[in-house]
Amino acid sequence: MNYRITCSLLFYTGLILGAALREVKEETGMDVKLTSTTGVYNFISPTNDQVILFHFMGEIIGGSLQLEEECITDYKWIEPNHLLEMDLSGLRNGRILKQITENIIKEQFYPLSIVYEKI
Repeated sequence: MNYRITCSLLFYTGLILGAALREVKEETGMDVKLTSTTGVYNFISPTNDQVILFHFMGEIIGGSLQLEEECITDYKWIEPNHLLEMDLSGLRNGRILKQITENIIKEQFYPLSIVYEKI
């Protein structure tokens, strides 16, 4: 089984917080309230593209789980400490997922106010 986190490409006209909410809704059917961020992660993808990943924490406020994408056939909630026990080497960007998970376990969260969407 292949696991991944909800993610999206953001183009020049997009606003990051709105994109995060939209992607969660599109990929899971759930409405969320963003509560914090664990940080910004800069890395080179397996296709040799530079990626700047913004990771947000949130809480479910509505909706229901709907796996509408053909490529998503199942889901599983995994506690952060259990995720670190798994072999992440086969996952897309497993090193980044590990770093994000470590920040979650350490409760290393930052307020959303550090994201300036429009200046």
